[in-house]
Amino acid sequence: MSTQYAGLAALGPTKGESFFGRGGELENIRGAYDRNINLLQTKKKQAIQTAKEEMQRFLTTRKKESFSMAKEALAEARTANDEVLKLASEKVDALSKYETLRTTRKKSAESEIKRLAESGVSLNSLSAEDRLQLEQNAGWTPGTLDTYYNATQAAKKIETADDLVEAQSKIRDLLRKLPKGETFTLPDGTVYQGVAEDENNQIFSETDNAGIVTYITINKATGEIVSKADGGKIGKSSKTTPSPTVPPKFTASELKKLDQAGLTNAPRQEQLDYLYKKKTDDDEDIF
Repeated sequence: MSTQYAGLAALGPTKGESFFGRGGELENIRGAYDRNINLLQTKKKQAIQTAKEEMQRFLTTRKKESFSMAKEALAEARTANDEVLKLASEKVDALSKYETLRTTRKKSAESEIKRLAESGVSLNSLSAEDRLQLEQNAGWTPGTLDTYYNATQAAKKIETADDLVEAQSKIRDLLRKLPKGETFTLPDGTVYQGVAEDENNQIFSETDNAGIVTYITINKATGEIVSKADGGKIGKSSKTTPSPTVPPKFTASELKKLDQAGLTNAPRQEQLDYLYKKKTDDDEDIF
């Protein structure tokens, strides 16, 4: 049996129903700079306050000591301000360099993971440290590598209906770990991309080798499919995951919400973000 049928779009009837929509090393870098900048800002404010108080004291008492202390405090404030500007510039540079390094690490890790999956080499050949490092470099949460490997191996071995069911189950397990904007590609070329989520559900796009896009909503807790909708044909999926040219339709209640918010003609992503933002107690339960 061809692995092209392992996709989740093969499960259940397709419906135009409701859609639902990581701090690591980067946050550590940003946080360290921000903490130092905040400390310097506090130091600057304190020095300015001291300068004002000493200058007021000088104007009242005409004591040279107060004038000297005001000058020293003002100089200290200027020095702190210069250090703030320097750190702010260093922060921008550091974050930019890190982002370049992160992108390089991610591409390298994804290539290595893909080669592992294609070769069928057991993950047991890697140490726990190496596996964790691969996940971190790829930007995956811990444990995702095992889930991805199991899903790809199951998809490659489909021969019977039972094999198909097992592969689809493993793919669902994988998708539950797929963050918004991230993609996974199976050995047969099928591409899955995280699209949106709310507290209960996740929605993904599935693009098969024929370029057919299907949107799939999965319950986070159970892994069961909540709904599916056709996204149209957008071309081959082998290289990248393009955006669908024929987005699925919203339900009548969703269209009403968009109309009331003045978002009827807004970009699709803006509409999704509005509909599936965190619900308040007054929000309608669209399930």
